[in-house]
Amino acid sequence: MKTIKLFITLVAMIATTTTFAQIVVKENIHGEQSQISTNSSSHPSFYGAVVASFDLPGFSEADERIKGVTAGALFNHSISKTSPIYYSWSLLVSYCFDGESDYDYKYRYSSFGIQPLGFSYRLSISDNVYFTPSAGIGFRIGYIGSSGVGESFQRDDLFDDLGYKRFTMGYNVGANLEFNKVLFGVNYGGDFTEIVDESDSKYNNISNRVGFKF
Repeated sequence: MKTIKLFITLVAMIATTTTFAQIVVKENIHGEQSQISTNSSSHPSFYGAVVASFDLPGFSEADERIKGVTAGALFNHSISKTSPIYYSWSLLVSYCFDGESDYDYKYRYSSFGIQPLGFSYRLSISDNVYFTPSAGIGFRIGYIGSSGVGESFQRDDLFDDLGYKRFTMGYNVGANLEFNKVLFGVNYGGDFTEIVDESDSKYNNISNRVGFKF
């Protein structure tokens, strides 16, 4: 419940920034004044990015601690021609090469992630430089996983033998800094659902992201 309230609060904070409209006054050839949006041409109706990130453990010591890499694509669709608010979704593939649990075993796993619902606010800082906070809800589907106890590493199936869920649902919040075609970002993600039934363990991680826009 705390994670749900945190996600809703962060989304609300991003949404409230839209109340600050940016307009300028220009004179037309007849000397009349009209108001137009400052960034109508600087916010494309669509843009995407190919991204890669290095994933580190999150803030909660009680949750699963993972290290890994993620790669995929982000897609952003402008809500209107003059709005800096974007609807976003993503497709990602992750590989955890160093996971640790409170039950004294390590694990590795691969997963496919999709974020079907997300929003971002593209704030112009200067020419071709943007700061973009974002928040979204997504799903993770695990398809390969193995584990080991202590220092040894055996190929016990993480899902069939240890009962890890292949399907989990979570949230993420973060921000990107865009320089022309290149972006750098930080993202924090956590799960609403437990990794194993009747346990308190959930995935949570921090990702350092770099990408190339298209």
